[in-house]
Amino acid sequence: MRCKWQISFLLILIPFGSISAQIHTVTPSIPEYRFQYLDNTNGLLHNEVNAITQDKRGYIWLGTPKGLQRYDGLRLQHYIDSTINAGESIIVAGLCSNEAGTDIWVRTRDWKIKKFNWLSQQFERRDADNIPDTHAKAYTDANGIKWQIAENRMHETDLQHKTITGYVTIYKEGEKLAAPAFMLKDLATNRTWISIKDKGLLLFDEHTGLVYSKEFNPLRDPLLRQFAGKPPGTWQMTADCNGNLWLYSRAALFYRYNNRTKKLSTYSLQQPPGRSPANGNSQEDFAVTCVIEDNHGVVWIGTENAGLLRFDPQADRFDVINHSQKNSPGINYTYGINFLYQDREENIWIGTDKGASIFSPYKNYFSIIRHEENNPGSLPKKLVSAVIETRSGDLLIGTSGGGISVYSKDWNFRKSIMFNEPEQNGIYSFLEDDDGKIWTGCEDGRIHILDSAGGLLNSIHPPELAGSPIYTMSKDQKGDIWFGSGDEKLVKWSGEEKSFIKYDETSDAGGSSSSPVNTIYIDHAGQFWITGFEGLRQFDPVRGLSTAVYLPQKNNRYSISAKNCFGITALNDSILVIGTGNGGLNFFNKNTKRFTRFSIDDKNNTYSAFAVRKDVAGDIWFTTDYDIFKLNPSTLQLSACNLEKGLMNSFFRPGKFYQTRSGQWITWTYAEVLGFYPDRIVAQEKNIWPVTITGFRVFDKPLFIDDILNAGEPVKLKHHENFISIDFASLGFMAVNQVKYYYRLTGIDPDWVRAGSSQTASYTKLEPGKYSFQVKT
Repeated sequence: MRCKWQISFLLILIPFGSISAQIHTVTPSIPEYRFQYLDNTNGLLHNEVNAITQDKRGYIWLGTPKGLQRYDGLRLQHYIDSTINAGESIIVAGLCSNEAGTDIWVRTRDWKIKKFNWLSQQFERRDADNIPDTHAKAYTDANGIKWQIAENRMHETDLQHKTITGYVTIYKEGEKLAAPAFMLKDLATNRTWISIKDKGLLLFDEHTGLVYSKEFNPLRDPLLRQFAGKPPGTWQMTADCNGNLWLYSRAALFYRYNNRTKKLSTYSLQQPPGRSPANGNSQEDFAVTCVIEDNHGVVWIGTENAGLLRFDPQADRFDVINHSQKNSPGINYTYGINFLYQDREENIWIGTDKGASIFSPYKNYFSIIRHEENNPGSLPKKLVSAVIETRSGDLLIGTSGGGISVYSKDWNFRKSIMFNEPEQNGIYSFLEDDDGKIWTGCEDGRIHILDSAGGLLNSIHPPELAGSPIYTMSKDQKGDIWFGSGDEKLVKWSGEEKSFIKYDETSDAGGSSSSPVNTIYIDHAGQFWITGFEGLRQFDPVRGLSTAVYLPQKNNRYSISAKNCFGITALNDSILVIGTGNGGLNFFNKNTKRFTRFSIDDKNNTYSAFAVRKDVAGDIWFTTDYDIFKLNPSTLQLSACNLEKGLMNSFFRPGKFYQTRSGQWITWTYAEVLGFYPDRIVAQEKNIWPVTITGFRVFDKPLFIDDILNAGEPVKLKHHENFISIDFASLGFMAVNQVKYYYRLTGIDPDWVRAGSSQTASYTKLEPGKYSFQVKT
């Protein structure tokens, strides 16, 4: 088992003594987005998420009407602000993390500024920060009045755009203005834009020491001039990498000023470019609430009642993401979006009135095609049974009773193909011949032959198939096509003889079966292996006989573990890998005739393996009922893909991994088609963040030890405080791979222990002594 990250600390338990802790880390179109959700069912104290930030360690911090909470990807920790006085608000309205990474700055709804130090777990009032420093630069307006800017630390520095943005307090002739002001400082020019309620937009120039406004604009600044007639308000500002300055003020109208062209563009949520007018809503119902630019240069705009907007600068329009998408749920909100934040993994966090919705715009590893209610231009509501790619790149999807659905190479619906008789629309299998024609196996034993564009060339009903469903097809080294039918009989189409040949054989291995054929696998040596519901068969195509049948044997531990056999692939020249129903993955040595079952977990639990395929690196991928796994056959290290909740509506069915010309793998459930690129998932396995101790409890009561772990100092416990629990996490979110944790306490655990889903290690009745706790991924 390869260790990616490991963290440890020392526990010493002695009579009237202490637990000493030391820590060290060892480094061993618009897309269909997939959302994860965080709300009160996960431990959020209130679903109104007003602010989000991330500290240097990777924790996500959320501000709600119930205060401040920290999220480690599994658990939410609440921090109580003891500095709040009677009558003051506890509602967190703003958050930011300082550059040092040890403080979280908190702004409450009534504009009280607090600094929370996560090492000391203490809040500190910083109202005094609103008083300008005696050395702070004074600015003079057109009337000779002196202005000063008091930074209250509620701001973010953006080195990419060379800006500082956030809220500040403004002093005019020594008196504090009642309303806070929004600031955007251009570090390149030392100019600061300030927006003050009832005063509009002001420009503070550090070089001249003057305050410019719409009334006093000797610079003839284009933005001040063009913004002169805009409604008053506290305008928030966001700069993007294309030289645009976005201005918005919780209203339907918002603006984009281009610093290069000096042009101010106006947009309205009533009918933004590229979007239809809202139905049943007045303009007053819409408002822009937040704007961010992500690290790919994409501008995202959060709104009330208009969803999430993604700006397309080429078309000068907005794509809209809201409650629902074609194939999956969208953003979880009732009325609006309060906050947007991009974390270090490129995930976008959306704070709404129904918690937080999280998605990854650039790491959407799985594509889905499924039936869409009330949409005839989608997959029919029938069982999915087969998939193939044409040479033109189209995807043909066969369903049981719904004919063929044709999708483009970018997975957009193109058309449906239906045949005359109902039995002809029961599509069970596809195969492409050497000429690029698509052979289509039907429920009634009929074969439709299509051209590469999906056009019907011929439809034949060979008597050799006796009207039996064609569940699978395979092409041998000569180009002949083999058909597996519903009665476990094989039929061959001989290209040389231009005829069908039925193999109605009696097995040399003794006995025969009439169960359906699931897979016909032809290995590199030209040997035929047949899976079905009556075990694994080896078939001799020359003699037309099954030379061996492998079934479970009660007293033989080297026999196959189940008789229902599905997917099959070759690990090498000697070993086959077979998926079985409730018998899991089996490795079969063709030389010794022995099977070895692979256990998916330490408890040897029963599972089924359906689709099975080897990738270019030699790893084995397989599906179970609801998961996709990758197995390294050399180390037996097992990785599970993180299939987000809501990604699939059904469970995987007996099928296969079909590989397209681009390298995408496709498999299917009974209700949908799922596609992914294995190499992209493998690449992300290396991007696991270091494991972190996120919590420590004694008798289930939290003991905050962040400062102790950070300083490497001992934590003291009394000798009777010997019931402890330790929480840990990698502080990664939306990972495509499920992270496995292993821990051990020296002196207690003889070997590494696989952590459960709670990511917690618990120990009871520890004797006095020294213990070293370690956790790794």
